[in-house]
Amino acid sequence: MASHLNAILGHLDAIEPLCQHMSLPLTSPNSRYLAFTVCERFQILHRLVSRSIPQADDEHPANDVYACLRNYDHYGDVPEYDDWHEPRSDNDPHSDEELRSDKEPGDDEPHVDDEPHIDDEPIDDEPRDEPIDDEPIDDDEPRDDEPRDDEPHDDEPRDDEPRDPRDAAIALRITRILSTLGASPPSPSDVALLLIGDHPKHKLADLEDAAFIRLLSGLPRASLNDWADVFDASADTIVTMADIVAHSANHDTVASISQRLQLRHTALVTTQSAHTAHTAVHRILLQIDTIKFATDWQARQQLPRGKKWTTTFFRTSFMQDPAFSHEFLGLTENAANARFALLSPQFKTWRNSARLTISSRNRLLKMYNTFGPAVLLDPIWAATSLVRGRSRAFIPVLDAIAHHLDNADPSSLPSPSHASSALINITTVLAGDLVGTHVKHFLEEFAPHVP
Repeated sequence: MASHLNAILGHLDAIEPLCQHMSLPLTSPNSRYLAFTVCERFQILHRLVSRSIPQADDEHPANDVYACLRNYDHYGDVPEYDDWHEPRSDNDPHSDEELRSDKEPGDDEPHVDDEPHIDDEPIDDEPRDEPIDDEPIDDDEPRDDEPRDDEPHDDEPRDDEPRDPRDAAIALRITRILSTLGASPPSPSDVALLLIGDHPKHKLADLEDAAFIRLLSGLPRASLNDWADVFDASADTIVTMADIVAHSANHDTVASISQRLQLRHTALVTTQSAHTAHTAVHRILLQIDTIKFATDWQARQQLPRGKKWTTTFFRTSFMQDPAFSHEFLGLTENAANARFALLSPQFKTWRNSARLTISSRNRLLKMYNTFGPAVLLDPIWAATSLVRGRSRAFIPVLDAIAHHLDNADPSSLPSPSHASSALINITTVLAGDLVGTHVKHFLEEFAPHVP
């Protein structure tokens, strides 16, 4: 792999002198724009390839993605895969506007899918050509004779046309991630830091890549006592709101102000630690119920009259939503139907959001079946952000990794049993035997279909 990258780098080095010696002032504005654009992208490709070649003296190993949690500056020099125009200084004569940058609005913002993707959208959940009871068919929805977002358009590049340079960036992301397959799993302390530590902010694509690499590294084999030692003060310290109120009231009765301060300080530190652990366990439990929902959803879609059932599901869920349930309280069936028809615009907006929610849940199930239980521990894979808030290249990167794992040697893949054991032990340590047993039953009844 490194030899191939070095060969590519050699070709890019040969092009660089041409960009430096072009007589741009003697050319037309359009030619200058084209030349600047081409050379700029060659320079970006040069940086991407250079940074993808392992360096012997690199003091931060490429696959040590937990280092970004221990040292916030670790990923400061990672290539900006999703942003092809690096920040320019104020005195740079070639501003983005002058070069008529083709960067789309919102490239620096998390990508929001306008519609669920084909591979992981709710199966048969979009009865676009059917009215929902009294709801009129939307005039602005795609018709059979109109192109859809997932169909090829006449203006898309053909095989014999130059491809978007972003394709090369996506390929480099995939190469970098897959190159770490088979790496040693992290230490229990690194996993604990990921679960309950502070998380640095980085470019979204970099966070995704680091999280993918963590998934390919697997989880360590450790005992219940090992995990208890790592989590230490957070172990089984879930504090209820009733506990907080009771402790606060008890501290009010202490006469000595010095003693009160000491007690309040200890209670605040303990409660904050417990809150962090509670949040982590709560997130894991939500992920588990999300996977159960997606499993049932996809099973129900395979039964007869799936589209009709989906229509009923969305209608019923809308009428039971706390934001709208008061509109239907105490109404007869006919009156409820009439009120539903009046709320058709609100239902359309609500349904679009609900479709994205279902797609996000299905996407978590896909990742669970691809990578196993480790998905549940990493906050970046929270189901609430798997459709909204993903990088633009997330889907092609995910699909490429999944395809590679399907055809990989099983001995090179992370151990699902180690991941299951880690998840059970961690939740037992943080929340007690009841929660740990619940997680254990889930992993037995909803075992992932990992390669």
